[in-house]
Amino acid sequence: MKQRILIRVDASSEIGYGHLTRCSALINSLKDVIPTFYSTYAINDSLVDLCKLPFEFQKITHSEDFFNHVLENDIVIIDGYHFDTDYLAELKRKIAKVIFIDDLAEFYVHADAVINPTPGFDFTNYKGLLSTQYFLGLDYALLRKSFQLMASETSFTKIKGSIFICFGGSDPLNKTSLAVKAVLDSKKFDEIHVVLGKGYLHNIGFNSTSENFHIHSDLNEFEMATLMRKMEFGIVPTSGILLECLAAKMKILSGYYIENQQYVYREHLKLNTFIDAKNLSFESISVGLETLLKSENKATLIDGYSSQRVLNLIQSIQNEANYSLRKVTDADSEITYDWANNAATRKYSFSQDFIPFDNHLKWFIEKVKASNCYYYILIKNTFTFGSIRFDINNKIATISFLVSPDHYGEGIGKILLKKGLEEFEKVVLFEQIQCVQGYVLKENIASIKLFERFGFTAENESNMYLFKKNTPIHV
Repeated sequence: MKQRILIRVDASSEIGYGHLTRCSALINSLKDVIPTFYSTYAINDSLVDLCKLPFEFQKITHSEDFFNHVLENDIVIIDGYHFDTDYLAELKRKIAKVIFIDDLAEFYVHADAVINPTPGFDFTNYKGLLSTQYFLGLDYALLRKSFQLMASETSFTKIKGSIFICFGGSDPLNKTSLAVKAVLDSKKFDEIHVVLGKGYLHNIGFNSTSENFHIHSDLNEFEMATLMRKMEFGIVPTSGILLECLAAKMKILSGYYIENQQYVYREHLKLNTFIDAKNLSFESISVGLETLLKSENKATLIDGYSSQRVLNLIQSIQNEANYSLRKVTDADSEITYDWANNAATRKYSFSQDFIPFDNHLKWFIEKVKASNCYYYILIKNTFTFGSIRFDINNKIATISFLVSPDHYGEGIGKILLKKGLEEFEKVVLFEQIQCVQGYVLKENIASIKLFERFGFTAENESNMYLFKKNTPIHV
């Protein structure tokens, strides 16, 4: 039976629809699962149609009411700026699997995975659990299916001189009207398309009597993508719609006017993904339009495969539930010997010499008895898949792990390290561990990527790397 997937996200004309839109993009990657959305705002039928979401919806009165719906091993996806470290910690206390969509990195994260599609972030921006994995950058752009397909295309037929204007689902400051006025005043665009969201409550101030001026309302995903792929230019804020414009290969004018857009704005500006319209005032838009008209198409930054990467992440978390760790016993001496002496294992070992069984047995018994060694076997039903060990010295725990050669290429290394770090988190406070570290040969690319995924920092040591990660008590 597949794990339940619960999505905690809010959307309204007051707070906008961006978080709901990117959650809808995320679940587009899921197969054979109907998630349940929980919101303190009513998400009506027109929004469901807008996002093309096959989901169940439950309105909750208070944000904390959500905890009553969460069961052990549920996968919980959280997206919103009003959630904090205590909220995530409570979900982890429920023994849920938590995926946190976050582009601010402002607090300690209690989560199994963090997704941040904003360029410029890396795991050093975050503080989190030892077992938290990080999926960062434009490779994880949360795009709806139509835009994913568009991003993977290489050839577009654009309407010359066309411009697209959209400020999301609600546009509380009515930046749409300022952009429309600046474009009309410029008299340099042959076709103007303005998209108003479900939550747009203003008077745009312009009518659509001109043949080249079009106002669209409540476009669904397919209609929006069809329109955007034809547009040569675009004016949008540095929010989720900026990623959709990049997928549509537009020349973009953008800026920020909401505090939480600042970091996204700065990092995209470094990549030169758009022409800068600063605070999106009428003046800055008007000046920016002159530069926009002279700009060239940017290199493709979104490859269209982010949905598959997100699907792999969720499937990995789902797969974790099938495995568990147990403490190593004397009976494991032979199987661990076979794993350690396998030719493929020796290739990436620090000493590649054959290990006599007597030597292994003596070492193994010492490790099983040692009070400063935490040694586990990964199992599924009655089968063994690998081992992971934490040796403690001077408040530093050194990781060593082995995957059974019979299961290479199955993603067991990721599950083994994840389960091991989760288990060792129970030990950290008791042992006052300050740092967890692991040595990896430079040619062992798979292990290097694995440590990086869990937010370990690499130090160069001749023919190997020393990966380190501080524990919560030392952050």
